[in-house]
Amino acid sequence: MIFPFKPHNSLFAKLLISLTIMLTVLILGLSLLLYQNYSSASLKLINRMDSSKLSQISYSANYMENISKRFLDSLILSPYTSILLYKKEDDMYLLGDAFRNLNNLTLLQDYVFSVYTINLTLDRITSTETSRFYNASDFYDQNIISLMKNMDMVSPSSMPIARTIPIGYNVNDESQHTNVYTYIVPYWNDSDKHPDKAVVVNIKASHLSNIITSLNAKSETSGNRITVIDSDGLIVSDTNKNLFSKNLLSTEYIKKVLDFQTPTGNFKTKIDNELYNVNFVSSENPNWKFISLTSYNSFMGPVNSIKFSTLIICIVVLLLGLLSSFIMSRSIYAPVGKLMNTVRQKLKAPYSKDPSSVDIHFLHDAFSEMIMKTEELEQKQRNHHHTLKNSWLKDILQGTTFLSTKDLLSKQKEYGSNVNLNEPLQLVLFRLDHYQSFLEAYNERDRALLKFAIANIISQIASTKYDNEVIELDSDKIVLLAELKEQPLEENVEEAFFKLTKTIQIAVSEYLKFSLSAAISSPIAPNELLFQSYSELYSLSLYRMMVGHGCILSPSFMNTIAQEPPTYPEGKVKLLLDCLKLGQQDKALKAYDEFFQNYSGATYENMLSSMMHLMFMIRSTFINIINNSNPRLINAIQSFSTNIELFETKDDIRESMANIFAEIVNTMDHNKQNKHNVISARVIKMIEEQYQDKNLSLRSIADELQMSSNYLGKQFKEMTDKSVSEYITNVRMFHVKHLLDSSNLSTKDILDKCGFEETNYFYTIFKKHCGMSLTEYRLSEKIK
Repeated sequence: MIFPFKPHNSLFAKLLISLTIMLTVLILGLSLLLYQNYSSASLKLINRMDSSKLSQISYSANYMENISKRFLDSLILSPYTSILLYKKEDDMYLLGDAFRNLNNLTLLQDYVFSVYTINLTLDRITSTETSRFYNASDFYDQNIISLMKNMDMVSPSSMPIARTIPIGYNVNDESQHTNVYTYIVPYWNDSDKHPDKAVVVNIKASHLSNIITSLNAKSETSGNRITVIDSDGLIVSDTNKNLFSKNLLSTEYIKKVLDFQTPTGNFKTKIDNELYNVNFVSSENPNWKFISLTSYNSFMGPVNSIKFSTLIICIVVLLLGLLSSFIMSRSIYAPVGKLMNTVRQKLKAPYSKDPSSVDIHFLHDAFSEMIMKTEELEQKQRNHHHTLKNSWLKDILQGTTFLSTKDLLSKQKEYGSNVNLNEPLQLVLFRLDHYQSFLEAYNERDRALLKFAIANIISQIASTKYDNEVIELDSDKIVLLAELKEQPLEENVEEAFFKLTKTIQIAVSEYLKFSLSAAISSPIAPNELLFQSYSELYSLSLYRMMVGHGCILSPSFMNTIAQEPPTYPEGKVKLLLDCLKLGQQDKALKAYDEFFQNYSGATYENMLSSMMHLMFMIRSTFINIINNSNPRLINAIQSFSTNIELFETKDDIRESMANIFAEIVNTMDHNKQNKHNVISARVIKMIEEQYQDKNLSLRSIADELQMSSNYLGKQFKEMTDKSVSEYITNVRMFHVKHLLDSSNLSTKDILDKCGFEETNYFYTIFKKHCGMSLTEYRLSEKIK
């Protein structure tokens, strides 16, 4: 019996058409996805860069606020200010002396433009800018008087006040005006509605505007504008300095910024028919908004320029895809076609033949190859899927993506998330300790693999108790996001996750030899914003600096932190600076330890602010040494100020501070040695030029150099191992011997030319220097 066989002549055509359609759709889809991802990545990059830039400006403004208020406090407590405010008698000697001391106090602060003391009752105003006394009617800054007259106890003005004030007498010349931030400390009489006395400090606005200009100049994006506004929409700083103090409250995007409920954010807006990306951050002290405006054309221009290139590439890839489809179809069809021909031939054989003659192994080999290729494609798809899911969760944590409940469920299903984001959740932030060493030890590929290995350990251990996702963030951060099936007590959650975190730390240390620090969040209620919880968790993780590597920080840790800033330890700072001036590095480091201990229970921000203020004091005290010192000291100070937020522990800060102390002391010693060398060289030159002067002595040299003879003699002895008088005698004796050897002058004439008196003393020291008497020396020279 013969089995009928109908040949499938259209199989090859079907394979070719299927692969062609599949590749065409895939190439077009990937090209579109590439374009969209590039656009999204460009926008995210701009947002990140702008947020970082604005945060630095905000930190500089906070720092300016802190040091300005400290200076203002010192003025209020100064007795000189009290004299200028309250002294009624026209004792100009006392008032002048107080005014000079106030001027000296102000000159030390390079960020202060001027200080006023105002007493409207006595009609007396002083200004450190012009060093003059004024009446209220002829004072050049009438705006400050208006501010005082409009100020009352019920609604005092918020500080600082952004103003443009005249410079000295140039009231009517707009080119001679300057921008300042004004702090006013008013004093009221019991019966007065408005203050009659005030201390006013004008801070240079140029400090903040220079920082903004510098950071904006470093930006690779053109068309960027940075604006700082106060709570009333008034510009307090801008990249365009002509806009200072302009009110933007009526501007649409400013209203939107002021209406935002979160301290940071970004959105799109149209300004003058041009699309802009708006980023902003906020600060509490002062209550300002820092806004960055970036034209879409500036950063989307490169994206738009690749449209045409993408189209050309798509066409080329499509043609290559068609060729590949043809080749792949033939490759796939070849074993199948061969198998069908073999089966066809076998089936044409008589039924009585052995059925085992059909080559089943050939069929197995043909399909095995197809299965291997399919599994390889599936693996690549899984890896890409994991990257997309991690990026999506990362955007949710960092607040760059906001989704409705419906969209959230859809995305969870699309990415196959292991946790339901609408259920109670828990966050644990792990930070890789010694991250700078990690960057130096491994290349980018190895770092990615090691972070993946750490994330895998975290996920495997956490999965024994919780459904979880592990999110790899930038730099040293990895986040465990766990779903709480039931709503347990908060203290039970903290205890459970403390134990889980400790287990993870031990496992990572044992298997990968890395140390992790961790911070545990409070339980997160359903629908609560994840990015707010993550932001608080990140702030908590910063206290690793106080606790050290390998720590576990829980929400209860914040109960040990005092929110009120501690009193700045002026005495310890003065002791530290005095020790450095004396070259006592060890004592200075001990004083630093006492200074830092004062902030052991303070907030991270207060601690950083105090360290920046301490560095400011060191720079101000040793400004001459720093400006003229070796590059290592300059780099150490700049690196400390720039990278203070990158220090992981207080030991890192202490080590950096110790290096700065060592460089300062070494530089002072080097400068002192150079100074002594210069003094000694100058004394030697004077001796060699004036040795003929019989009155030449240590005292005459010291008088000419305007120095103490005791100090000069001591320094010269240390540098040359001879006293000044010994050196004078040696120089004179050299010239005596030269004239004895080369001339026929008499002894008296030689001694006159060399500054000696012909006395028994000369003959004694001559014999001591030459080992023979003068007569013997002359006789020996004649014999020679």
